[in-house]
Amino acid sequence: MAWFLHTYERVRRIIYIVAAVLLLLFFLLTTTNVVARYVFNAPILVADELAFYLFAYFAILGIYYGYGAKAHVRVDLATSRFPDRIQARLKVLTAIFEQVVWVVILWQSSSVTFDLVTRTHILHAYTLQMPVVVTFVVVPITAFFILIENTLSVVIPRIEYLRKN
Repeated sequence: MAWFLHTYERVRRIIYIVAAVLLLLFFLLTTTNVVARYVFNAPILVADELAFYLFAYFAILGIYYGYGAKAHVRVDLATSRFPDRIQARLKVLTAIFEQVVWVVILWQSSSVTFDLVTRTHILHAYTLQMPVVVTFVVVPITAFFILIENTLSVVIPRIEYLRKN
């Protein structure tokens, strides 16, 4: 299990770096296009579409970063009033429900991605002439990593907490 955690930590760092680079590229491309459009009156033709791709990837990878950094919002207004034992059980149920949601997202996005891969000769982007699947492939990959992240950092610790108490 230690090799898996070590490998997963390396992959997580790589994903974080990729997300940061995508954000930087998005910012530079958008800024360059604004300058080209309003100063030189010559917009970059592919800039808007490429910025869309960069932003889509960054947004999806940002969700993963939020899970890994524990920066996502968890509302516990109602559950915080229950006794500790009930709170722990509700947290486990919530974590399991969250996993079910991510499994559905993984399943559906994988289905759409597979469909786009098999029909890639039909669907193309507007100016870049890239298959549309390039936009969608990040969703199942990110959903898979969020499932791993939730399992390691939420589900397992909460079940262990219930076992101890």
